[in-house]
This record gives sequence, structure tokens and C-alpha cells, in this order.
Amino acid sequence: MNNNTSSIPDLLRGDQAALDRALSETENAKVLRRCSIAVAACGLYGATLGVWQGGMMPVYTAIKIPLVILLTLLANGFLNGILSLLLGSGLGIRRTLIAQLTAFMVAAIILASLSPLTYFLARNLADPSEPGGRNAHAVFLLTHTLLIGFAGLTANAKLFDLLHHSAPTLNTARATYLAWLGGNLLAGAQITYILRPYSGTPGLPIQFIRDEPLEGNFLETVWFSFGQLLPDMDFTPRLLLFGILLILGIALTLPKAVLRNPKPNRQRS
Repeated sequence: MNNNTSSIPDLLRGDQAALDRALSETENAKVLRRCSIAVAACGLYGATLGVWQGGMMPVYTAIKIPLVILLTLLANGFLNGILSLLLGSGLGIRRTLIAQLTAFMVAAIILASLSPLTYFLARNLADPSEPGGRNAHAVFLLTHTLLIGFAGLTANAKLFDLLHHSAPTLNTARATYLAWLGGNLLAGAQITYILRPYSGTPGLPIQFIRDEPLEGNFLETVWFSFGQLLPDMDFTPRLLLFGILLILGIALTLPKAVLRNPKPNRQRS
């Protein structure tokens, strides 16, 4: 591998030099290659989501998951670039867009590596037409929400070292990172809900887009599935458990430097 080219294994490890090289690779061919890898990897993972429902669903979900990634990048990429400028991170709009695309590519590769696991899950859950179909759908939706959230948070965490390196202060890097993360989570969650790659609800027909795609929201759907698996638990303890799991999941994937000051290892200008 040419030393002037970022390699995917190095990017997956969060290697700082590789991230720096990736941001300097602004040629259309290299950006298109990164986008193609993200689309292909997401398509592979997406196909496994549709296996449980069968029919045309694997084709639909293989299209929908890459669409979620690309639409989230388009919807939030420029906003993240503006936030980078306003917060003084040292990254402009173009470098922020490339950084976001790189993070989405890393997330897509993580998801593709999980495809055998998700295929096995789809093949071994109760079929939608069976008595346990609704519980199986809840397990299915929550599992994929967890995996996609893990991949996205892990990939974005690799960008924090980049921000720490480019921003004038650690607090600026933290603010920019959390702004990026919050925007991507909110936009990605709602776009996911509109496209519904987890669809396949027992009793409903297979469709590419639901008749009323804007009715409801992603968090409501996740909460409903969570309650489906804990029908005997009262509302308050269930809400408390849901909140604890959500906060714990996010906290475990945040870079340590976001939560506490790292030990100084170099002089900062």
C-alpha cells in the first residue's frame, strides 16, 4: 500500500495518520471509492434484514440501508460542516463531509462483518406467521437497532482523535464531536423510521415504503418493541430500564477523552 494512501484496515483501527491521509484524499475517484464501499457493505448487511420476512424484502432492505446512510450524510453533512466552522474545530465543510463519509464507510464495513450473525438470527427466529412472530419481530428490530447503533457510534468515535488533533482545545473537540453525534443520531433515526428497513411487521403486507411513512417516530417504535418483550413490567420501571440501557450503550462507545481528560502525552499549541 502506498504510504500516501489511507488503507481500510488502518482506518478501522482508527489510526491517526490514516485518518489524516483520508481527509487529504479529496480526489473524486477516491471519494467515490469510499462511497461505493459504504453502499456495497450496507447493501450486504441490509439484505440479511429482509431474510426473515422473505419475498422481495431482502431486495428492499438491501436498497434501504445504503439509502439511510447516504440520506443521513446529505441531510446532516453540511450542517456538521457549518457546526465545525462555528465551533472552531479547525475543519472546514469539505473536510467535515469527507470525515463523515469515512466514518459511514467504517460503520458499513463493521455491519457487513456482522452479516453472518444477522443472517443466522433471521433464519432461526419464529416466522412472521407463527404464534411467536410478534415477539420475534421485536427481538429482530431491537437487535438490529443495537447493532447499527454500535457500528455508528464506534465509527464516529474514531473521528474524535481527529478533532482532538485539529481543534485548539479539548473542549472544542468535545463540543464538535457531540454536535456531530447528536445530529447524526437524530437524522439517521428518523430517516431509518421513514424508510423502515426493519419493516416486516407480522400481518402487514411487504412494501418498499409504508402508506403513511411520516406517522410516528423511531423512538416510539423501539419503545413499543421493548415493551413487547416485557409485557408484565410496569411502565415506570420499564422506562427506567430503557433509559439506563440507552445511556449505558452510548457511554460505552464514547471515546474516553469525551468523558474525562486524557493524560497529557504531547504539548498542545
